[in-house]
Parts: sequence; structure tokens; C-alpha cells
Amino acid sequence: MLTLVFYIGCLIAIFMSLAIYFIPSYIAYSRKHNNFLPILLINFFLGWTVLAWIAALLWALTNDTK
Repeated sequence: MLTLVFYIGCLIAIFMSLAIYFIPSYIAYSRKHNNFLPILLINFFLGWTVLAWIAALLWALTNDTK
């Protein structure tokens, strides 16, 4: 029983981590940002570096929307 709880906890942690990781892409998509694809690519490939993640987040929050 303990292993089932452990695996469910790990799955929840993985999904939460992915949700947090892709926050800049989600913000850019929901705001219909003109540069959604570049933000998504930077977030996907370089988001593991904190600096690129922050840059993607700031870029997604700019007013360059459709």
C-alpha cells in the first residue's frame, strides 16, 4: 500500500512540476502573444536554466499581443 501512495505522490509531483515549468508558454498562449512559438521553444529547450525561464516569463508578459 505504501508503494501505491508513493507512486501517486510522484505522479502528482511530476505533473505539478511540468505545470510550473510551462507557465511562460501558457501565459503567452492565453494572451495570444505574437511570439508564442519562440517563447514555447525557449521555454521547452532552455527553461531548465532559471535565467531562460525568467526571460521567457517576462517576454510572455509583454504587451505584444494580437
